[in-house]
Parts: sequence; C-alpha cells; structure tokens
Amino acid sequence: MKISLVLGQSDYQTVNKLPSCKNDLQYMKRIIDGTKSYDKCLYIDDNISTASDAKDAVIQFLNSCKGEQIDELLLYFTGHGHFDCTDYYYIWDDYAHAKKRQTSLQNSEVDALLRQLNPKLVIKVIDACNSGVSYIKDSEVIENYLKSPDQSFNKCYFLFSSQNDQSSF
Repeated sequence: MKISLVLGQSDYQTVNKLPSCKNDLQYMKRIIDGTKSYDKCLYIDDNISTASDAKDAVIQFLNSCKGEQIDELLLYFTGHGHFDCTDYYYIWDDYAHAKKRQTSLQNSEVDALLRQLNPKLVIKVIDACNSGVSYIKDSEVIENYLKSPDQSFNKCYFLFSSQNDQSSF
C-alpha cells in the first residue's frame, strides 16, 4: 500500500501569511491524485487551524494504516517552519513561540509516528523556511543510526527547500 500525507498552512494568526502555500498545497494534491498511485491520502489545509487538531488527524490517519504493509509513505508540508537547534517544527495557524510544542508539529514526533508503520520507503518533501534538518550530525554516528530500528527509516528521501538556517522564498 502507498499512502500520502499532504499538509499545509497559508493563513496564520501570529506570523506572516503565506498565500502561495495555498496554491502549492492544491497543486501537490492534484499531482498526487492525478498519479492514482496512492491508496490512501490525508489532506490538511487551512480548514484545520490548530496544531492539536492536525496532530489528531495525522494520528487517526496513521492508525487507520496500522497492520498494512506500507510500501511507500509520502509526507509533503508547505508553510512556515522553525528550527531551534534541537528539532524542527511545522508551524500551524495557532503558533505561539512560547508554546511551540503545542502549536506546531514537531519533526521528531512526526518521524516517530511514521516509523510505527515501518514503511519500506519514506519520502519527505518539506517546503518551508529552516527545513534542512540534519538527521545525522556526526559522520561517526551513521552506522549506529542505520542499525537502530527505532530511530531510522528503511529507505528514505528527504527534500528540503532550504538549509536549517535559511529562509525559503
């Protein structure tokens, strides 16, 4: 089975609105739907305005896929992002820096949820500022990382629109 999560935000309360992200999200959904390659798709846009509702929707979707053999899992996000030197955050409409864990989706948390499905292939396309997360920060740690099933993916492709210290325009 192939599944996709297409997530995005363009309308924000506390940070700059990103009207182009709305178009990016719609085009990505059209591309994914047009390929007819994915068996199940989750689509979240500005209609889900709180991070907690988005997390619940992601968890519910991924739980509905448990027990299935996942050949491919695609995660696409467009919107604001924040890197704080420890983790990356997919910023949601209700974002508050003082409550970033409650008002955004934390990359490490998302990865842990995805790993529970043990997908054969994970593709993450993140179109947001500061999105270039270093999964392996030290070249000596690569072997241990790859051997640790609770921290790695079988096969993965990560495409980020910027480095962790760059804005994405």
